[in-house]
Amino acid sequence: MNHDLSNKTEYSVLQYYEYELRNSEHNKEYLVFNNALSTKFTVLAFPIKGKSIGYVAVLVNSEGTPETKVVPQADFVVTEKAYIAVKKETVLPSEIDKFIAAHVR
Repeated sequence: MNHDLSNKTEYSVLQYYEYELRNSEHNKEYLVFNNALSTKFTVLAFPIKGKSIGYVAVLVNSEGTPETKVVPQADFVVTEKAYIAVKKETVLPSEIDKFIAAHVR
């Protein structure tokens, strides 16, 4: 797949989830969307740090560059419990694993 086209599709998927979760209260430590919007992509969502609403959407299996795609560009919170659960539920490429691990609090 052309990387430009891949990036557009990937960011469109992320933007959809960011929009849908923008005003959602932090009632879950994380969310997983497999086959997001009927695509082959998996999206993880984590609560935005310092706010009571909104989630950051992270693409797990990017085909384009950069490999780590996040919408919005905001700090987010990952609990140790959520990190362990996500790793059991989803196969994380090493770059995404490191990126998420850096946010574990």
